[in-house]
Amino acid sequence: MVSEGRLPEEDLLFFLTYDEINDLLETRSPNIISRANQRKRVFSIMENYKFPEIMKGTPKPINDEDESADTYEFIADLTMKGIPVSQGVTKGYARVAATLEEASHLKPGEILITYSTDIGAVVSREYGLPCVVGLQGATKRFRTGDYVLLDGKKGILQRLPQPEQNSDET
Repeated sequence: MVSEGRLPEEDLLFFLTYDEINDLLETRSPNIISRANQRKRVFSIMENYKFPEIMKGTPKPINDEDESADTYEFIADLTMKGIPVSQGVTKGYARVAATLEEASHLKPGEILITYSTDIGAVVSREYGLPCVVGLQGATKRFRTGDYVLLDGKKGILQRLPQPEQNSDET
């Protein structure tokens, strides 16, 4: 559709309805493109909102300003219980990522702690990785570099003492 001049950019397709796509296949329509661009602008704002897991009525974003990391005191042996979705137990260093950019710094062996993922449970299950969801506030209570235990069978994420570093003294 881009090569035919019906869409200015490929990604705009994600902001069109099925009927609008069919209409664009038949004719060029600046009105449809304008609506899609408006949806794209709204999406870039809305994707930063966080909502409660269970809601009734019209969803209202959680005011994240009241939930700063400073609100939580550091607890050395913090344990959080969530919903296990992919079994397995692992220990490793945490990577706390609030954005996709921060998640791009994930290193092999690190345990990703984030607010939300698209199909994270499915990907974890398919790759045989432990996964726990529903750990409300975990991105504020844990920090990148924390040494943690993730138990995908019991639904537990626990901060552990940093492991002893082996030094070769000669």
